[in-house]
Amino acid sequence: MNRKGIILLSAAAGILILGFLFREFRPEFIIENPEKVSLEWFVYEGEEIAADENRVLEIVKKYEARRSLKDFFPTRTEDAKIQMILEDGSKVKHIILGDPDIWYEAVDGTGYEIQNAEELVKELESLFVK
Repeated sequence: MNRKGIILLSAAAGILILGFLFREFRPEFIIENPEKVSLEWFVYEGEEIAADENRVLEIVKKYEARRSLKDFFPTRTEDAKIQMILEDGSKVKHIILGDPDIWYEAVDGTGYEIQNAEELVKELESLFVK
């Protein structure tokens, strides 16, 4: 293979790798299936609360998360401000807000860092704190 062919092949491989990385690490909405999502469990400052499912889901569906390479496990949930479990289609998502601000599926343990988590916490708190 000549020099020009090697350069073209290297450029194509680089584009493929960048495309894969972009696809894997781009922000995606936390709730993937708004019509098939349910709130299974909600804890605010260590106390389980019967939260208004529709209002909580309306807030959470606006937020995005990005896949992370960080290892969040084991995670101390005692320090979490808010925790919840969502059933989103066929996925069960555990959301932790308050160091770290992540959601993960227990099945594979991949962590997703929640973008604008402070605003998400404020919006959710507005449902409980007057």
